[in-house]
Amino acid sequence: MGGLSSSIRYIGLANKLMDITVAVRVERNERAKAGIATVVSCPYDGKDMKAVPKSGYGKGKNERTYRCGREHRIIVLSSTNGDWRGWM
Repeated sequence: MGGLSSSIRYIGLANKLMDITVAVRVERNERAKAGIATVVSCPYDGKDMKAVPKSGYGKGKNERTYRCGREHRIIVLSSTNGDWRGWM
């Protein structure tokens, strides 16, 4: 395991979630196109989340949806230079 890690804050409109941060790490992954994978921890139970394939419906190119095994789902937003902006 290991890799580069960071924490990102909630940037949505729900006041109850404003103080919740999500751990994000980048790991080497031979199956990924770029050879690296972004791994997001679920803000509700701390388990690793998997990226959901883009559907094209209402998704910007800087949005990525993640889901954990318990069906919790979040969207991670990045800026145009690739920095993580936050989650919602």
